[in-house]
Amino acid sequence: MGGGIYSGPSDDSVLGEPVLFYTVMLDSCYTFGYLSVDMKMKIRNPISKNHGFVLVLLAGLILFVPWCPIIATFYYEYCIHLATCEGWQFGTDIISTYGPFGFVGLPFYRASTYPSMILLNICLYGIMVAFLWEFWQNIVNPARPSAVWIVIILLLPGFGPAMEWSPVLFTPYVLVNLFVLRHFFGKTAPSYLYLFMFVIVLGMFVLVKGTFIFLILMTIVVVSADQIINSKKVPWIFPGFIVGVLVLWVVSSQKTGNILGYFLSTADLIAGYKDGAGSFEGTKLGIAPVVFALGSLGLIGTFLLTVRKLLGWRSIWPASILAATLYVMFQHGFVRQDPQHSVSACLSFCCLYVLMLPLLWVLSGGNKTLRRVLVANGTVGIIIIATCWLSGGGRPVVNSFFQRIKGIPALMTQGVSALETAREAHLQLLKQKFPLPQFDGSMESSTFDAGVAEAYGNYSMVRPTVTLYVAYTSKMSMRNKDYLEDASGPGAILFSIPVAIDGRYPAATDSIGLLAQKTHFSAIGRVGNLLVLERRARPLKLKSEKLQELDVDVNGTISLPDPGKGMVFAQIEITPTIAGRLFSLLYKPAATFIIVSVGTEEARFRLIRATAKEGMLLSPLLCDLPSFQAFYSDSNSSLKLSGFRIEYEKGREWCYQNKIKVVLSKVNVD
Repeated sequence: MGGGIYSGPSDDSVLGEPVLFYTVMLDSCYTFGYLSVDMKMKIRNPISKNHGFVLVLLAGLILFVPWCPIIATFYYEYCIHLATCEGWQFGTDIISTYGPFGFVGLPFYRASTYPSMILLNICLYGIMVAFLWEFWQNIVNPARPSAVWIVIILLLPGFGPAMEWSPVLFTPYVLVNLFVLRHFFGKTAPSYLYLFMFVIVLGMFVLVKGTFIFLILMTIVVVSADQIINSKKVPWIFPGFIVGVLVLWVVSSQKTGNILGYFLSTADLIAGYKDGAGSFEGTKLGIAPVVFALGSLGLIGTFLLTVRKLLGWRSIWPASILAATLYVMFQHGFVRQDPQHSVSACLSFCCLYVLMLPLLWVLSGGNKTLRRVLVANGTVGIIIIATCWLSGGGRPVVNSFFQRIKGIPALMTQGVSALETAREAHLQLLKQKFPLPQFDGSMESSTFDAGVAEAYGNYSMVRPTVTLYVAYTSKMSMRNKDYLEDASGPGAILFSIPVAIDGRYPAATDSIGLLAQKTHFSAIGRVGNLLVLERRARPLKLKSEKLQELDVDVNGTISLPDPGKGMVFAQIEITPTIAGRLFSLLYKPAATFIIVSVGTEEARFRLIRATAKEGMLLSPLLCDLPSFQAFYSDSNSSLKLSGFRIEYEKGREWCYQNKIKVVLSKVNVD
């Protein structure tokens, strides 16, 4: 991370002896979960002493809180801090998987968000310790729980290789199951204060990351439904949850009228994410997703077998929350196959198992078969991590925890002055690396590095989707279009090349936004791989004329007419089969590709179905810096396509229908 304190994980930051790491983790899970809950076994546990208990929890707090934040500005996640500082409206000004409290789980430094980030992390750690303590004493054993058991649950996902995610981001997986288990298995009814705190924390996490809404809302509904059906009570937690979310929304400086837009835009983003991010196959995980799925089914089955005698048909409620949690973990880890997501999902599985183990061990009583299965479930968790690692999907690291500790002495002796100095040095380095002309007004550099505008003293803006590649759907791309065309939008844009990730067809990334950029901005220069775009005094106009409407077979070549000085705009509709839709729901969509021809040369790109259906600039081919510079300088590009064809992922052709609908149009710019 150029110029930052946090330089990211290096090879020597990864545990040198993975076998030792897994052994310690397995030993911790079993020793302080599996053994300590069986009161027939007499185990001398030195951690039970008061000073040891406090020290372990204190060590957990030190590792949990991002005391030493990342000093870098080119991250997508940094823009969430920027949005919070500027009071931008989530779901309107900015559309992201994160919400107005998202900065809490993203350890980046900005002076205005840093104190709140630290304070809220401390509070959430303390609340989670209290919840886990109460869970143990009320359900597992009246004795004090093992501090190591608590800390493992809260810290385990933090061993993932994503430095930009704090452990607090993974606590909702624990929180929802903790809430449900406490409701169904508690020996005494929870106090109103306990329920109130739970509802508030759950509501806050909805605004930390909108993608948690399904899981959290399902949890609230399950508990409320059981209160109505089984206890004949009118549940107050559901309306309390809604009110809590609204209050927290207002507290975070968001307008009340925008909250529906936040949830709708999050839903649209989630729908597009699977198709957009799911096409990435940079890491071949082999059987790792299968092992994770089988391990999840095994844990769910063990849970049902253990609790069905106690709860009867009601066991379906907590089992459904466990299943939904594991499904969300699976989607998080294996839709986009990269180490940050895969390893975090595997660690979260183990974390959830550690939470469940004491309860299931107690409920299994003297059933040796069930207890053997429980041990097997824990072994599967280790196998999942090992399989992910051996398949090239990454492995746990400890570097991020050590980085957090480094910040404590400086904070105690210098406050935030060292962080401020590092931030100023970072901005100065950006200014030296990217010499730009002086602009008056606002500048957008979010597609490259949001800190560049700040380094030059310009007002930093970001497009609604923050980056181009997040514009997975027509609604997302239209938001970017409106933002770019608005007179209050940026005066200048630093446009990074390449614009596409994962080998996508470049113009299919924010396709409508790219055309709006064409009509309202022009290239005035370049710095390295950056184009410098300036707002036009008079916007250009687009004129469209339909050329052809075709129904073609997959792999069939489509010849393109010469548009002269114009451009060819294409709408390509690929329809999934019923089996393909089911496969997409359970896992992810099969990849689709576009093979384009320029004369006798061919190039192959990934095609995102949602953006292809909405329409994209097909010709000229924008594939590198010179072609984009010519496009935004109003020069004719020589890279005109002569034809193209569509292909499906090998072995998964059954996911899509053979016929493809194509509409070709000619677009002129005046």
